[in-house]
Amino acid sequence: MSIKFDSVPENIRRPGTYTEVHDHRIPRPRAAQTLPPCWQATHEYHAMGPQQNADLVIPTYAQSGGDRFECVISGTSGSVEPKWPYIAGWQVIDGTVTWRKVRLG
Repeated sequence: MSIKFDSVPENIRRPGTYTEVHDHRIPRPRAAQTLPPCWQATHEYHAMGPQQNADLVIPTYAQSGGDRFECVISGTSGSVEPKWPYIAGWQVIDGTVTWRKVRLG
């Protein structure tokens, strides 16, 4: 005896969240996130403006994209990568750019 997917009650089958397999509780894989570019030396970065979003970067050591930094004051990055802060909301000056660590999630 087989049960059709459409016959599962709505409170059990959460539409758009589960795959159509024998066990309806298996979640779908999440879409891949697009990572911001890695920080670059002597590069021009822009803070949020009326018609643009602020530039985001990840440190060169964070290839997994765990840390993200938002440009809060436009300018040109320095020739040496800054020591990035560990705490969300903290800022670091890099050449004439100021970066703020962005909280994930």
